[in-house]
Amino acid sequence: MFKRHLALNSIEICKHQHRIALIVLLIFIVGSQNISAQQQIALDTYAIFQQSCLICHGPDGAYKETLLGPYASS
Repeated sequence: MFKRHLALNSIEICKHQHRIALIVLLIFIVGSQNISAQQQIALDTYAIFQQSCLICHGPDGAYKETLLGPYASS
């Protein structure tokens, strides 16, 4: 009876390990999609920034006292 109890416990532990592994995998997948979405937003925003702001606030712009170029590269 004790051996049967141990066998049942090991089966339950195995089921829990599979569930935990599945949960961790799902969290990883969702997290990686979120990162790529954030990267795409950053690229889109920087493209708008280049078109709208760097004309005046870039290295060749009229507003050199408020130069934004060094912040763009960091």
